[in-house]
Amino acid sequence: MRVLGLDVGIASIGWALIEIDDIGGEEGARGEILAAGVWKFDSPEEKTQNGSRLKSEIRRNFRGQRRVLRRRRQRMNEIRRVFARHELLPRDDRDALKQPGLDPWKLRTEAFERALRPVEFAVALGHIARHRGFKSNAKDVKSAQAANANSAMSKAFAATKDKLARFRTPAHMLCADESFLVSGTSVRRLRNRDGDHSRTQLREDLLSEAAALFRAQAGLRADHATTAFEDEFTKAAFFQRPS
Repeated sequence: MRVLGLDVGIASIGWALIEIDDIGGEEGARGEILAAGVWKFDSPEEKTQNGSRLKSEIRRNFRGQRRVLRRRRQRMNEIRRVFARHELLPRDDRDALKQPGLDPWKLRTEAFERALRPVEFAVALGHIARHRGFKSNAKDVKSAQAANANSAMSKAFAATKDKLARFRTPAHMLCADESFLVSGTSVRRLRNRDGDHSRTQLREDLLSEAAALFRAQAGLRADHATTAFEDEFTKAAFFQRPS
């Protein structure tokens, strides 16, 4: 009986053809290598600044980025339709939320002090919907949290969560805490950069902020802060596909 053995690697396949004489049963079996060799080919890797990476990993990352962009575009299309249905915006095209002179960060903090105009409320909520925060897709969340407890990202999340306890909302924290100023300047950086996760906002915190904005606007007698509108916005902005 002849047996072909294979040893498969990412840049080569080793093989051997063995003749097995099974006369006498397993204890008396003898084998002889008839032929052996290695087939080598180019490794499916690509050189990067941080070393070699499998091309399949690079393709997977690009595919994931395209998926994120596609889903964000679909989400924002629905958000604009919701805003138009509730008369916060006069139209629902892709430029409807581009309102020069309106700072969404400022509006997200001012919403607790004054009744926003419909278009201002749309800009504030649209900003939350577009950047709706991080949520883990891990099926076993507790195990994932335990495994990553010492990671730089998890430590940054924990530190940001501690800061948030001193502020009303994530937007209030980012706009008021001096630790988010660029060192030695008065410039405030509100987004992560170069592996810095300290400005990451969690999905659950942004969901709470959106609910707080609706409560505040309703308390300020804003006609647009209705329960029906809040339900539609929350469903469109924070819907999560099953993993």
